[in-house]
This record gives sequence, structure tokens and C-alpha cells, in this order.
Amino acid sequence: MYPASLDCAAHLAHDGIVACCFPSFRQWAPPPPLTARTAACNTVSLLLLTNRRLLLLRAADRFRALADAALASRQALELLQSFAVERAVPLPRVPGRSAAQFSKCLWLSERLVVLDCCQQGDDPAGAVCFDLESGNCAFLPHPCCALCAVSETEFCCEARTGEVALVHVEITGEEDAFCGPVGALSSVVAATASTLLTLPQFCEALTAVHTPELHLVSRSAKGKLFFDASLLCSNVVSAVPVQSLLLYIVNDVVPHLCLLPFPQLPLFSQFTQPITGVPTLALASRALERGSVYVGCGDDGRVVVQLPRGNLETVYPRLLACAHLKYVVFDSEVPARWREAVEFMRRQRIRERRETA
Repeated sequence: MYPASLDCAAHLAHDGIVACCFPSFRQWAPPPPLTARTAACNTVSLLLLTNRRLLLLRAADRFRALADAALASRQALELLQSFAVERAVPLPRVPGRSAAQFSKCLWLSERLVVLDCCQQGDDPAGAVCFDLESGNCAFLPHPCCALCAVSETEFCCEARTGEVALVHVEITGEEDAFCGPVGALSSVVAATASTLLTLPQFCEALTAVHTPELHLVSRSAKGKLFFDASLLCSNVVSAVPVQSLLLYIVNDVVPHLCLLPFPQLPLFSQFTQPITGVPTLALASRALERGSVYVGCGDDGRVVVQLPRGNLETVYPRLLACAHLKYVVFDSEVPARWREAVEFMRRQRIRERRETA
């Protein structure tokens, strides 16, 4: 399951945890083979931002628990207790400030973390690019009301005015030269920002998609879903990227779970109904109960949504199910892949389309 919907920090704020995030660099790596997928997915990494330090946590054999059930409030502490602290890194010291206060974190790569530095008095807010290996950082005076990863060295940050900046981070220096404390690398972190676009209104969630050009999908607090600066649809309660598709839930008169491939997003007006924003493509939408929200999804095409009464429902949208079937048949090297494909087609009632005269 993609654990992006888990919000442990919201339940543990009183324990000194400010924010938590899962690694963004996992999405840039190619998917592992089916033979190694179990071992790769069973290891879950988590980065916790506390009042004093950054904690790198890892846990094994939690993939089944994350995929089979949603994380309730009472389970947040139990989940974190299953993690082992692999490393504790003190928070960076921002030049020119005696003590910096951070509110968000973004895990770009194995050694690069982006922190949102809050405004304190006359000190402006900005982004801190922190190198975990050397302990060095670079401060960028740009507000970070919303963050999203673009690559292992780039990210987007949005100001309250809706202006989105593309930030490129570069770590230079001799990796073999040691200085200061033992284990600290002599490296320099540099960050440069350029204005990418300006959104019509402030959005609380950003997602970078490649079509293959770089575009932004953003969702405002009022449920407006934007593709770059164009309005895609309204009354959206959830919007997440799943594989090469954009999954979003429209909570309209007839709620729908919608899927749009990334290459079709620039031409969304040709594939969606202009009033509701529901795709007109075949197999691209599914009716839901009003008030349903997205919880997570799995590698086999499953999507878990939470209904208004609190119970969970697992659905298999056809586009995701067919994508998983294509992977099993053409990309897998497991000897029993044909039996797995036939069993998956039987369970999902996927049949060969026959042309009739």
C-alpha cells in the first residue's frame, strides 16, 4: 500500500512529534521484480520531525498490516512502537537564528531532507535543505505553505499568495574528506529557486506529475482541483497519484472515484464532463457513496476508501486492475505468473473481448 494517507503526527502532537513523512525517493526508483517485491515492500521507512531532532525509523513485516486495514487513532502509537530508531540526527542550525522552529518535512533522498522554517519575529519563513550525512544546510527565504517532491534533487514550494517556486538542491564537496566530528562529510548544500507558476488560489496539497513535461496538480481547502493554473473540477475530497494515473474523488450529487492517465491531463477538457469533472472515458470512473474518502491503494490494483459510517470498502478499478494484469503477464519473471494472471482475471471477472459479426 502507498502509506501517504497515514497521519501519525496528528495523533501524537502532545508527544513532541511535529510532523512525519515517508520517503519520496521511492517513487523515482523502478518497481522491483515480483520475486523481490515482498522483501522490498515489507520494509517501511518513516521520518519523524520532533522538537529536537530528526528520527529515521524502519520497521519490517508491516506491509500486510498497512495494506489490510486503515490506521485508526488508537493504532498510531502501536504502529510507531513497531518501528526501530535507526538513526537520530539533531535539527540543523539555521545561519543567523538562535533557534529555528520547523513545521513540515519532506524526505527527498537518502541524505537530503527539506524542512519548513517558521517565521519568528523579524526572521522570515523559508525552506531549509538539510544534508543528513554532513549536517550542513542551506536556507532559502521562500515560504513553504505546501511542499511536494519533483525528483531527488528538486521540489516545489508554495507561498500563501499561490506562487509556486521550483527549487533545485545541489550537494557539492569531497566525500572522502572528513572534518569536524567523526563521520561528518565536508560538503556544501546550495539551493536555487525559480518561479514555476502562480495558482488561482492557495492550495493545501501539491503533487508533481510528468507527462513527460513537469506539471502540478493541486487541491485547495475548498475542494478545487487544479491542473497547473486551470480548474479541473470542484468538490474534490481526495486527489493522489497512483502509478501513472491521477486518482481523485468527486463528492458531487453522485460521488465518483475517477482515474485519469497523466498524458491525458493536459487535455482534460476533452475527457471530462465540464460541470462535474467526471471522466467520460470508459472504465475511468466508479460510483461511490456520498462522503467517501481515500485511504490507500495496493500494488494489485486495490483501492481502499472509508465510508461516512467509518467502515472500509476495497474496490478494484478496472484501469488499475488491468495495469496489474499487464505487469504480471509481460513484466514478471515468476514461473507461476500465468496461473496468477488467470486467477486474478477470474476474481476480477476480466474476460477477453470478442468481436461479433
